[in-house]
Order: sequence, then structure tokens, then C-alpha cells
Amino acid sequence: MIPTFPTFKNLELGDKEEFESIIKNFEPYSDYNFISLWAYNTENDTRISLLNNNLVLRFRDYITNDPFYTFLGNTNSINTIEKLLEISKQEGFKEELKLIPEINIKDLETPKLNISEDRDSFDYILSIEEISNLTGDKYHTHKNFVNKFHNTYSPYHLRNLNLLDPAIHDQILNVFYKWEESRRKQRSETEHELSAIQRVLRDANEFKLISLGVYDREVLVGFIIASLEQMNYAVSHFAKADMNYGGVFYLLYHNLAKQLHELGYKYLNNEQDMGILGLRKSKEQWNPTHFLKKYIITPAQ
Repeated sequence: MIPTFPTFKNLELGDKEEFESIIKNFEPYSDYNFISLWAYNTENDTRISLLNNNLVLRFRDYITNDPFYTFLGNTNSINTIEKLLEISKQEGFKEELKLIPEINIKDLETPKLNISEDRDSFDYILSIEEISNLTGDKYHTHKNFVNKFHNTYSPYHLRNLNLLDPAIHDQILNVFYKWEESRRKQRSETEHELSAIQRVLRDANEFKLISLGVYDREVLVGFIIASLEQMNYAVSHFAKADMNYGGVFYLLYHNLAKQLHELGYKYLNNEQDMGILGLRKSKEQWNPTHFLKKYIITPAQ
């Protein structure tokens, strides 16, 4: 069981059911998605606790790797914030809480705290119906890329990937290495994400995942992996491809959206851009319907 603050425990796969029973009544912020947390917990030091019935996490910054505290929930928020700022100071962390979902602090006013939007951490929420249809001027470029891929690389094949098949695991990793090579990435730059993919593939039987791959004849050249979540949301976790295949990501997102639409899902959480300009441009061009906003909280000076 998840312990009560100030006691913490390391995140374990066995925590999934209890964890998801807590978050099911909230929109699926990417940082509180169990699959994402589990995948990127490559140092096995993500810790969890309950404080005022809110879910508390201690994990690491995506860019700096520095530890910090955050929480999901809106029960006795001010007391929760004060206690987490206090423990941050005691443990020698920067005295701030990050990735705080908007629902936590809605209508919260206190002169004791500085609460600021963290645009770099906003989750991009896409319309599955729009992406499945690609109609209208705002999807003109997307549709052109999909058509160009069809005309350039036919015959190609789209297949749902069986993530329980070790042979498929090998194909996915080969695509990752090809993407790494085509983007001229060093392994030191990609190791964290590679480990995260390997963890998801290893434990795929524990999760509700959907994965689509595009094949050039019998060679996998691109894949996308998403999870099926609460409130008609899916969450996109990994998308990689051989960059020599122009338009491959447009093809993958479009066809994944068609499948999700048939399953009755409305929104795709395309996660945050972390302030990386190229990633921001890539995510913005999918015309998000809205954002799941997150905040940084520090003591007022």
C-alpha cells in the first residue's frame, strides 16, 4: 500500500492498481501516468506517498535530473504545499514544487506562495477526431505529407504491433537505433529514453497499450506506442522512425487516431515539450485543442 506522509516508498509495479484508483478522477496529466512514471524510473528512486489524500511524488527533473516534490489532488492544498516545501528545504532540494496540475491550485489564493505557470510543462491535448480526418486548412500540410508518403513508399504496410512478441521488441529497438543514427544522436543523449522503451516492452503485459507500426515491405521503419486512459483520453508515449522516410510521423499519428476514434476515444495527450524549441514546434503543428496546465510553486519572499 502507498504509505501516509511523511513515510514514502519506492514506486513498484505492484503499486499500479492503487495508483490508478487515485488518479482515475483527474484528467490524465502525463507526469502522473503510471506507465510514464514506471518507464522513466530508470534509477528506481521515484518515491510515492499520500498527504491529505493527495498523491505525492518525489522524482527527477526531465532535463537536470534534480529531485523535487509534486502532488496531484485538491484536498487541503495549502497544507499539502507547505509540508512539501518544508521537506524540500529539509532535504536540501530547491525550495519549489514543480509539475503542479491546475486542478490542485484552482481558486487558491494566498500571499504566502508564488504560483506561476510553467509553459514548458503544459501537456498538449489533441483532437483524435480531427487527426483521424485531417480535414480543413489547418491540416492541409498533414494531409499532403500522408498522401506523399503513400505515393512515394507504396507498397507499405500498417500493422498493429504485438508488444508481447520478442521479435517485435527487436524490430522496435532497431527503429530506435536507426532514428538515433539519422538524428546524429549520441547514446549518452538517448540512453534514458531507450531504457524507458525497454522497460515498457519488458512489462507490456501489465499495461493497456496500443501500438502501430509502418513497414517498408517486411522492415519496420516507424512505430508509435500509446496507452488507453481515463476520461476518453489516450496518451502518446513513444514515436520513433527512420527519418529517411519523409512524412512517416504524419502517417503514424493519422492512422493511430483513426483506430482510437473507432474505439471511442476523444483526446490524445501528446505530453509536454520541456522548453525544447524544435519539440515545441513539432507539437504545436498538431493544433492542440487545449493544454493541461502545470505550475511551479515557491514561497513568497
